[in-house]
Amino acid sequence: MQLERLSEAETSGFTARFVAEVTQKSRLFKDRVAHSLVAMVNPETKKKIKKPPKKVPLSAREKRRLNIHTIPEDCREYDLFLPSPPVP
Repeated sequence: MQLERLSEAETSGFTARFVAEVTQKSRLFKDRVAHSLVAMVNPETKKKIKKPPKKVPLSAREKRRLNIHTIPEDCREYDLFLPSPPVP
């Protein structure tokens, strides 16, 4: 496939047409689309989509009242803190 060389007049005409087309499209976008508002609505239900409520963390007072940080007697293990046997 051979590419043919274009003359200077042909290339300048092409670039002028290309630039005019691009600027016309950008003007249309700016005039019609860029400044318009878009509503985000589910078209099937015509209702706004509700977000689930955020989970509120417990306060320090509630944690103390619920005894969250207390460990029952039967679950306490002190084996972790005993010295390990010597390795032979």
